[in-house]
Order: sequence, then structure tokens, then C-alpha cells
Amino acid sequence: MADLKIIYRTFKLEDSEQVWDLHVTALKETRAYVECATLNNLDKDLKDIENVYLKNRGAFIVAILGDEIIGMGALKKINNEIGEIKRMRVYKKFQGQGVERQLLKILETEAIKLGYKKLILDTSDKQEIAQKFYEKYGYKETNRRKDEFGMGLELIFYEKPLERLLIKPVETPKERNAYHKIRKVDIFEENHPNVEYDDDHPDEKIPQNHPHVFIFKEEVIGAVRLDKLGENIIGIRMFGIRGKYQKKWFGTQAVKLIEEYAREKGCTKLVLNANKNSVIFYEKKGFIKDFWEGDSNSYGEKYNHINLWKNLKY
Repeated sequence: MADLKIIYRTFKLEDSEQVWDLHVTALKETRAYVECATLNNLDKDLKDIENVYLKNRGAFIVAILGDEIIGMGALKKINNEIGEIKRMRVYKKFQGQGVERQLLKILETEAIKLGYKKLILDTSDKQEIAQKFYEKYGYKETNRRKDEFGMGLELIFYEKPLERLLIKPVETPKERNAYHKIRKVDIFEENHPNVEYDDDHPDEKIPQNHPHVFIFKEEVIGAVRLDKLGENIIGIRMFGIRGKYQKKWFGTQAVKLIEEYAREKGCTKLVLNANKNSVIFYEKKGFIKDFWEGDSNSYGEKYNHINLWKNLKY
């Protein structure tokens, strides 16, 4: 399998027939397929994947080898904090070769990006391989019950809390050292190698300016200063993620946390000065490239930063 090029991507409408065939065949291969599931519309989500999953804070991923869909998995919204893993299917001849793990990894990453705190799922007593798979990757059994449609199955329910990125004010010497190190190494040395970083800069002492760190699994992986620039405006200053965590989901989740922080403070607008290499990242998050009044960034215009702003929705 290591020599085969499997592509993982979001479901497209033209995948519908192959997705249905995979769904039915994979269940039959594990003796978990029953006709009454279709008769009771338990499979109706697969007839409307775009609306049930893609347009409803979810995901539907297919694994493709050549022209064939060999695996699939979905993430469905239950509520604002809980997502459900569904429709995990892989053809038997491709099982145990990493496809299931990659699908689950992608779905868990999407769940974290979307802000879910917990994932749930269910499988049946006949799907013993699936039970061992989920348990291996941190899912804990929470309940069992007979299916309510007389399919002769015992359903097994699992859940797993998600590791989430956290934002908090800088409070300890350890956090302050990490805060300055990230700004020095991952912002200044990366983007302004000829400029010396000043961890005692006057801006750091202004009462309205609030240093924060981002923490993942008890490790400080990012830093930002959030400045109160007016009654309803917060400025994002020198936001950075440690190098090994960049180009993953951490930056996206960090921006969401900044937006949550701003809303909690009653603010309606975020503003920032972005390095030209970061503009596209912020534009994808809804920021508009335009001048904003009140820029008091004392590092000045020598860095050729670009003004961006975003109005927050409540």
C-alpha cells in the first residue's frame, strides 16, 4: 500500500454511485448490512451528502486509488460542541493498510478546525474490527443497545474528547519567556532578520495591550498581543505560531479563538497589520485588505505591512 498513491479529497456529486456501492459492499463484507436499513431510510443521508454534511458544518471524505473510491468517512454536526463520525467504509481488500487511519485523522482534524469539543460514533457487535480500530485510537465505549428497527444488531456507542487549542493571558515567567521567544524566532528572525527584537518594547507595558499565548497539550505553541484600540476594536499584534506547528490547523483555530475573545469583550471589529506573505491566510478568514483608522503600531511602516480588518458577527 505504501507504493500506491491514494488521494484523499472532499466528496463530489459525481462520486455518488461509487459511494453507495462502497457503503453496501463494505457492510455486506462485515455481515452488518440489512435491507430494512434502506427501507427505514437509515441511509438517506447518502442521497443528500452535500446538504447533510458539507453545508452543515461537517465533512465527507473519499479515498481514491486510480479511478476507484476505496474508502470514505464523514463528520456530521450534532450540536455546536459535538460532531459524529459516520459512514466509515473501506473495501475489505484495502483494510488494515492505513486507509482507515488516514480517513479518521482527516475527519478528526476537520472536527478540531470546526471547533467541536467531542466526537461520538456507533458501530455494531458484528463489526469487531471496527470496534478494535476505534478503541485503538482513543474512543471509549459509553453504551450498548439493540437496534430499534429489528435488524438483529447490537449497537455500540463510543465517544472521544478532542485536544483543543487554548488561548490564555500571559501570567507566569515560563509563559512570558515562551511568548517572547515565539515572537523573536518565528516572527522577527523569520520575517525581519535585520531587526533586533525588543522584549522590553514600550508597547508591551501599555495597560490596554494584553499579551496572550496559545497552548496545545500543555505546550505553548503560539503568541499574540491583543490591544484594545477603542471601545469596540481589538488590534491583533504580532501573531505567530511556532515553526513546527505552522501550515496545519493551528493558525485557523487560533484566529477563531481571537474572535471569541473579542466577542466576549463586546468588540465588533478586529484590525491588524499583516506581513505580505500572510495576507491570503487572513483573507480566507474573512478579513478585508483596506486601511483602518487608529493604527498606533509603533514598530512603524518600515516593515511594509498591509492593513486588514474584519467586522465580527454575533
